[in-house]
Parts: sequence; structure tokens; C-alpha cells
Amino acid sequence: MEIEIIVALITIVGGLGCTGLGIWFSRETKKIAAMQRTIERYRQEIRARQAVEDVACQWLVELGVSNTPRAAMLILRKRTKEEHKLRPAMSPRDLNVV
Repeated sequence: MEIEIIVALITIVGGLGCTGLGIWFSRETKKIAAMQRTIERYRQEIRARQAVEDVACQWLVELGVSNTPRAAMLILRKRTKEEHKLRPAMSPRDLNVV
């Protein structure tokens, strides 16, 4: 009878342990999925801001502030760095790396 009780306890403890591991893995999977969604939102935001910069550069060329969109972009970035102490460091190519 003692062996049956020990086997039953081992079975119960094993079952609870496996259930606990399953819950923990599920929670970690959800955290990873949430982080991946956040990263994708950040990528979309960066792409949108790069698109705004491109449109602004084209607009500056149309207004005659600059001769080429590239020169206008350099002017915009220089002014942004002077006024806000920030300068973009990522290119559109950097966002495609996973």
C-alpha cells in the first residue's frame, strides 16, 4: 500500500510540475509575441517618419530651397541636429533586418 501512495504522489507532483511548465511556457510565448508586435509598430513608425522626410525633401526641391532631394535631406538633418540635437542613424535598409 505504501508503494501505491508513493506512486500516486509522484504522479500528482509530476502532473502539477508539467502543468506549471506549460503555463510558464505559454506566458513566455505571449510576452515574446507582444514584444514582436511592439517592434513591428516601431518599424512602421520609423518607416512613416522616413516617408515624411522624403516628402519634405521633395517639397523643398519644389520650393527651390535645394537642387536635389538628397541635398534637401542633408539640410533638414543638419537643421534638426542643430535645433533638437537629434539625427537619424537608420536607413530604410536597416529596418528590413530581423
